[in-house]
Amino acid sequence: MNKLTPIFIGGAIAVSAGLAIAQSQLNKSAPVPGHDMSGMNMSNHSMSAAGSPSTKAFGEASDRLHKEVVIEAQEGEIAMMKEWLAKNAK
Repeated sequence: MNKLTPIFIGGAIAVSAGLAIAQSQLNKSAPVPGHDMSGMNMSNHSMSAAGSPSTKAFGEASDRLHKEVVIEAQEGEIAMMKEWLAKNAK
């Protein structure tokens, strides 16, 4: 074990303890300053965008991209294996 190892371990423990103490001092029930929305009525606002045209278009584009990426990766692997077989076939 290196001579500096105990010093580094002690320092890490001290930093961890300091961070734990600092975190315990935070008031978790207080809202972020300037973002208190407790008095706002949000009951009539829908938060779902699942049926929107932009969400559907994004999903379709993402599916196409992932399919193309998988195919390209497989083609690269096949080419690499064919090259390996050509060199190592018995």
